[in-house]
Amino acid sequence: VLPAPEQLNVDSVDTTSATVSWSQPPGLDQTQHQYQISYHCPGTEPHITTISSHSITLSDLQPDTEYSVTVCTVLENGKQSQQLSTTLTTEPCLMELLSKIGLEDHYENKLTLSTVLEINPNTTSDEPLTTMQSLPGAFLKKLMMANVNARSVKCLSTDQEVPYYGADNLDTDSDTSNVINPLDLITALFLCSDGFLQQEMVQKMSMCQFAVPLLLPNCDTEQSTLMLWALRDIVKK
Repeated sequence: VLPAPEQLNVDSVDTTSATVSWSQPPGLDQTQHQYQISYHCPGTEPHITTISSHSITLSDLQPDTEYSVTVCTVLENGKQSQQLSTTLTTEPCLMELLSKIGLEDHYENKLTLSTVLEINPNTTSDEPLTTMQSLPGAFLKKLMMANVNARSVKCLSTDQEVPYYGADNLDTDSDTSNVINPLDLITALFLCSDGFLQQEMVQKMSMCQFAVPLLLPNCDTEQSTLMLWALRDIVKK
């Protein structure tokens, strides 16, 4: 019986790719062999490839989707071993954004109003922003002061500010690695804030004459939340 690979592991997963690895089957040190990898999500045809290495990066995957992955040993005469299988789930796009701006821990443990209003060296510093993780705090700091320039926060390494209509208008030749669409930043902050902080953010945005979100999208449930609690104190005459 042709031995199958051992210890099929998922080494890393992001929104559109994943890396899996396995151990060489025993007893094949002197035998020419390769590995056939197959992966698919429910309702789709499997992608099949054959390689000689002990790991592979699967690309062009769909975000937030479960994939079944199998690997087997293949000899030159076409003989195959039993398949070793595992499953993996790609990350949703939201988590990639939250990780990029340092809010991934607050998707479950929400930011609170008391935390945002806390006075510490970070809130009193006027040092230029150098990382994407500093953007949410800088935006909230300006927003709590009803600063109409809150939507124009930028990183030091970015030469251009990002206006409210987003990064699409930037020169395509410029470095956009530290650029985020303000709408994405605002949506991420609302998703990572508790009800009281959401209400305060809406009030400050209204004072600054910013567009106030009526519906808050959720990529996990593919549904939207009507922001009734956050909007309850907003009265326009």
